[in-house]
Amino acid sequence: MLKKTGLSKRLSKKLKSLRKAIRSFEQKFERRGYRSPFKIHPPLVEKVSLIVPTYNVEQYIEEFLASVTSQTTGLRNLEAIIVDDGSTDRSGEIAQAWARRFPKTIKYIRQENRGAAAARNTGLDHATGEWVSFPDPDDILDRKWLHTFNKELKRKHGNEVLLIARPIRFYYDELNTYRSHPLAGQYVCRSELRVEEVEDFILLNANGTFFRRKTIEGMGIRFDGNVRPTFEDGHFINRLIVSCPDKSIVLLPKPPYIYRKRGALNSLVDRSRNNPLWYTSQIRYGYLDLLRFAVRKSGEVPRFIQRVVLYDVGWRFKHLLNHAERAAFLSDSQLQEFKTLLNEVLTYIEPKTIREMDCGPVTEEYKVGLLSTYKDEDRSNDFIYLH
Repeated sequence: MLKKTGLSKRLSKKLKSLRKAIRSFEQKFERRGYRSPFKIHPPLVEKVSLIVPTYNVEQYIEEFLASVTSQTTGLRNLEAIIVDDGSTDRSGEIAQAWARRFPKTIKYIRQENRGAAAARNTGLDHATGEWVSFPDPDDILDRKWLHTFNKELKRKHGNEVLLIARPIRFYYDELNTYRSHPLAGQYVCRSELRVEEVEDFILLNANGTFFRRKTIEGMGIRFDGNVRPTFEDGHFINRLIVSCPDKSIVLLPKPPYIYRKRGALNSLVDRSRNNPLWYTSQIRYGYLDLLRFAVRKSGEVPRFIQRVVLYDVGWRFKHLLNHAERAAFLSDSQLQEFKTLLNEVLTYIEPKTIREMDCGPVTEEYKVGLLSTYKDEDRSNDFIYLH
């Protein structure tokens, strides 16, 4: 028995070493933009357009493009549209070099700097796929990213699928570590939801989601450049969802979308909280416009729309609570506008939605303050806080 155990351990060690050597060999192919000869999956059954808004990402774009062209499904029925939004570094040069290497797959378009929303809209105008997605060029796609999507396309669905979403996983490049997104709990297992039955689902990211392009075109929906500095994804996605009550949403648990958190903290999202527009335009053209759009479409604000807005606006409470100095750069008129807009947003959020919020920044102490300040309601609080 001891001899068998020893033999088993030696075999296990050799197999582990062999797998490691094979993976190292595969990665050499993938870093050059070619799929592994040991991981070949069937090609895409429907054409996919990856629309990639690009601005000053020379440090990351090559790794991203390699992760696109090395997908295990191969290049058939795949197009990647790189929309260079007036980059001033080598991003465009690098993208064009890859377009020359993969001319049937990668398209390069350059425009004057007009922001990510305009770049994505340009990509939509040129897309030819049945499905579109909007990955960012500083992120990384798992090599089976398209394979698992392709498997889902082959399934039978009760209703026409509007979108297919997956969780986000943060990659902190400076620390070389991964962390889950606060909304990762929504993706524990594969699920299919009719839009009219959606209540608690929160979707804010277009980079990890595939959308049926004909529906986007049929609804005439585009990204709104007025929604700045962030939330243009949430505004776009949720206007689309609320417009299609007869369709379905599919959630896939893996592989997650790898969202890079730069060590320099110089991404648009990282800089947003120091931008006055985060306190004004984003609320006016993002949250309020979405809430009013939902009322026009549904006659009311569906619960999932309320939760989307409450989740996203809630990061301001977390950022500012006990740190009023963080808003000191706002002028008196901007601070007053922020308070007025916030008050208007909260008129659309039902007390029940606040009480039952179970994810993100809206913790129990914030619920107490929101209900007291905006709903004239004292929340019975039986919770014990441990510090």
